[in-house]
Amino acid sequence: MSFEPVPGQYYRIVAKHSGKVAEVRHAQIHRGTPIQQGDWVGGEYQQFHFHDQGGGAWNIVCRSTGRSFDVAGESWNDDVGIIQWDRHDYSTNQQFEFLPAGGGHYYIGARHSRKFLCMKEGGTDYGVPVVQHVWNGGDHFQFSFVPCEPIVSARALREVVLRGADPIRDAVLSL
Repeated sequence: MSFEPVPGQYYRIVAKHSGKVAEVRHAQIHRGTPIQQGDWVGGEYQQFHFHDQGGGAWNIVCRSTGRSFDVAGESWNDDVGIIQWDRHDYSTNQQFEFLPAGGGHYYIGARHSRKFLCMKEGGTDYGVPVVQHVWNGGDHFQFSFVPCEPIVSARALREVVLRGADPIRDAVLSL
């Protein structure tokens, strides 16, 4: 089953092999700041939402900066670090696909290179960078997406979308 992000919901991205989350290094706001793994502390620099690019591709956007995951330099090489950069909807090096790995985990594929995101060399320590690499079957290629507070329910989102669409419905609800 593929992952379908709820619009407006922020998620923490949890590495299966270490239990650590993806985060912007040292909560920095600058373009080019690396994405790494760290312990979950609830910081906005550890929360991401997904902007639909169509065709199964998504931008991964940081809550604290509004910047997107970016494969540095549009590189196709292994072990190139993922950084945050200003979001550009047309840049395929900022577009990622979520492929089921089983057990609620997913592979995150870089659209431009067809490589996968992972924790460099399977490291489990704080600060290990997120990189792209040819898939080799390790658990350090698998991630889960855990909703952050506040949880956006699909029903609440539906109500917002429907508001104003039907004047009779709106009139009845306002009684």
